[in-house]
Amino acid sequence: NKANGKKEIIVTGMHRSGTSAFTNLLMHNNIDMGPAKDANLESRLYSYDLSFFLNFLGATWDMPFQIRRKSNSIYKHAADLFIKKIESRMRFHQKITFKPFIGFKNPISTLLIPELSCIKNSVIINIDRDVDEIVSSLMRRKPRARLSLFPGHYGFGMEVDDESRMFELAEFYKKVIDENRQHISLSITYD
Repeated sequence: NKANGKKEIIVTGMHRSGTSAFTNLLMHNNIDMGPAKDANLESRLYSYDLSFFLNFLGATWDMPFQIRRKSNSIYKHAADLFIKKIESRMRFHQKITFKPFIGFKNPISTLLIPELSCIKNSVIINIDRDVDEIVSSLMRRKPRARLSLFPGHYGFGMEVDDESRMFELAEFYKKVIDENRQHISLSITYD
């Protein structure tokens, strides 16, 4: 059991994959999934650092294709700082909640699995869902709701009704997940 003795849970998976439903299940079982959660159950405590490091890698949530990990000292130093920052936030999170198990959920985490897997005492749980189902679910949502999936990025490459663009994005996330299976402690398939 890869999760044995681990106290921090990181939930990964693309939007509409079932991460919110799973996070809700964890919260109903007395696991605190981060303070200051938004409507998607994403803790603002962690969201800023995840976005900042992803931007450092040259990518954003809706434009991840340019992500660059270099095997140089600058990347290694930045990755170490990022890991220490998340670990520090988790210690703070644990202290303010007094709960033995804590965690967070954010789809951006999916793109950062290699770095997040270095966090001590953590377990990564990925929610898998068929790409066709994800895109279908996204397309069924009202245009305003689809926009809210990508806050702050409207006009930066994501056309609201661009189904082929959503397929491309979903396929990229699936590829990232498949390439990082060795770092994922538990994978749950949503049907």
